[in-house]
Amino acid sequence: MAKITVGMPVYNGAATIGRAVAGLEAQTFGDYVVIVSDNASTDSTTEVLADWAARDHRVTVHHQPVNLGTVGNFNYLISQAETDYFMWHACDDQLSPDYLERLCVVLDSDGDCGLAVGDIVKHAFDGTEKRRVFPVLAGRSRLARVTTLLRRPRAPWIYGLFRTAELRAAYGRAAAFGYAWGADYVTLLPFILDDRIRGDNAATFHYRMTASAKSPHRPGGGLAHMRFFGRYLRYNLAAFADSRLGFGKKLLCLPALLRHVLRAIK
Repeated sequence: MAKITVGMPVYNGAATIGRAVAGLEAQTFGDYVVIVSDNASTDSTTEVLADWAARDHRVTVHHQPVNLGTVGNFNYLISQAETDYFMWHACDDQLSPDYLERLCVVLDSDGDCGLAVGDIVKHAFDGTEKRRVFPVLAGRSRLARVTTLLRRPRAPWIYGLFRTAELRAAYGRAAAFGYAWGADYVTLLPFILDDRIRGDNAATFHYRMTASAKSPHRPGGGLAHMRFFGRYLRYNLAAFADSRLGFGKKLLCLPALLRHVLRAIK
């Protein structure tokens, strides 16, 4: 059995998936399998995926007869994973060639790590780039590590390398949350609060902003957004209550958590 499952959710990705495929084929770490869930695409995605699977025995393609939605498609991929480690990979993003290798080393060498992430390069609509490095946590107390990540959480950490069993539990809560908008942060929060995230800034994840990623999942209108926010607050507080932080540390972390939650209404 392979060590890593790369789960690729795809919907009408024919125009961009070549970049993602090339990035995976160039990885220095080859002990992985790819499971693609084609979410009832209507473009030529099917043909592109068939060509990829034909030349790489590690690739398995599942064609969904009906669209599962974003959360459903992500959840489906986790349900198919049988390896110890798992990573989602969007069809329009790209990895540095050593991304899998470096993050696998982080997980292998640190039993307290449940999610290994890299440096993030955000490619904006206008072609500009912003680099988001993972903060230096070495030498800091556990409380300092948790509050540092609460103040600067990065949604693209969702494309890091997870211990599969831990992700399955965390994403179960995100699936129950029911919104694609904010599901990444709901998934990441238990890893932040339990001090289970580590980073290697030599591994780079290229995240490309697209119109499809930005707007359709956001609740429209004031009332819809307030309903979303109320549910988001409840799920964040539930994760906070279930975390391994002691009572005193929870009190100290609470302001950072509330600032994190309030970002959702901006």
